[in-house]
Amino acid sequence: MRHYNINHRGNGEFWLHFHLKNAIDWIDVGLPIPHYLLHAAAGAAFVAWQIDGFPRTPKGHAFLNDVIARFTLTLAAERLPYRPYIEERRKSAHVYNGPPVTLRELAKGLDSLPSRWNGYVPTSDSASVDKVFWAIKYKIEQMMKDIGEGTPVPFSTLEEWAVVQFVEIEGKESATIRAKCRSIWKWYDTRGWTIPKRRFEMSRTEAAARASAIKAERARKAVESAVTGLMAETYKKKNGKWNIAKIANDLKMSRDTVRKYLKELTQNA
Repeated sequence: MRHYNINHRGNGEFWLHFHLKNAIDWIDVGLPIPHYLLHAAAGAAFVAWQIDGFPRTPKGHAFLNDVIARFTLTLAAERLPYRPYIEERRKSAHVYNGPPVTLRELAKGLDSLPSRWNGYVPTSDSASVDKVFWAIKYKIEQMMKDIGEGTPVPFSTLEEWAVVQFVEIEGKESATIRAKCRSIWKWYDTRGWTIPKRRFEMSRTEAAARASAIKAERARKAVESAVTGLMAETYKKKNGKWNIAKIANDLKMSRDTVRKYLKELTQNA
């Protein structure tokens, strides 16, 4: 049996494995088909891509962490520092045996949507943005929301998250990541652990309407992907009709929602 606390970099096998709170988020971004997708409770999912080689140069390693940071900022994803349990979950997970993907393929998809965090302030030259720094800032604000503003976030909690979230090479990167954590932690500490009130924030009504529209569009895309993607045949009954119950179960939707978007797809075909 393989040891799952490592990524098998030595034999060329390297995975980027994430936990998503919303199982269909990756579809919106236009990412490549994942090599592993396992639906979990409460609409969450475990999703992973096998990467074409492990970057060992400082430049390549920086780009790897940049891509991980984009996952954090765009999808609020949590990286899991081990390869997925493919053999043990083969019966319940969707496994795609296609070729490995490049980091640039993942980056291209992640750049297609803006950050969901209104605190992210990129420069005009996106290549110069330290996305790891911004991902850590995003995370500390999520922690502040969880425990309540005004209560200090333990530095060790932020540091442990960052060191696991990003990949170090020969132990050199963790010092840089820890330094960024210290800088960010001190910034919020001097401000009494309050989240800045930012301009251009939507009203609650506008935010609710936007969230509803985004949710509907994600649901539509998820159903479309299920019935047109590589796994489409697994969602058909023996009589050729769509297995609405299976689609609804995998996508964590109601059957009525699946029927609605199947009907729309049929009418627009």
